[in-house]
Amino acid sequence: MSNRLSLTFLLALASLTPSLASAQVTRVGDFAVISAKDPLDNSNRSLAFSATPDEEKGLAWKCLGDGMNVILTFDKYIPDDRGRQLLVRQQFDDQDASVTGYWTLARDGKAAYLPLTDVESFTEMAKSSKRVVLRISDPIWGDTYTFDFSLSKLKSALARIGSCK
Repeated sequence: MSNRLSLTFLLALASLTPSLASAQVTRVGDFAVISAKDPLDNSNRSLAFSATPDEEKGLAWKCLGDGMNVILTFDKYIPDDRGRQLLVRQQFDDQDASVTGYWTLARDGKAAYLPLTDVESFTEMAKSSKRVVLRISDPIWGDTYTFDFSLSKLKSALARIGSCK
């Protein structure tokens, strides 16, 4: 990934961060780490974001009000009138691909959230892996998209975020 932050990348980050203007951005391996606080309640809203080489798709670990979230952003628009659930299959490094699970489509149709109950196990697998491939399927229309993300220095990036509590 280049050392610059593309416009698309910045727009995706802005949608995930409450106040990008007051946020600090640092690079940790293949991750951009944005340290940010919610402007109203001062809670942690930091994130670590790995983008694909074209900087059009990303995988983020983000502090939200309900704790740590894993969010996939993509350049394809998937209308939520098809349903709010996407089928996702993941493969870490050269391990066998997981059983397909459901991620929730964001209202803007350009992101999906891993269920909170799966964040801890997904994160532990990711921290011990070099890359993850995510295959997303729209269960109603059958559209399939594959995303490949580097996980270089994820442990260090998450350490910079700190606690989401």
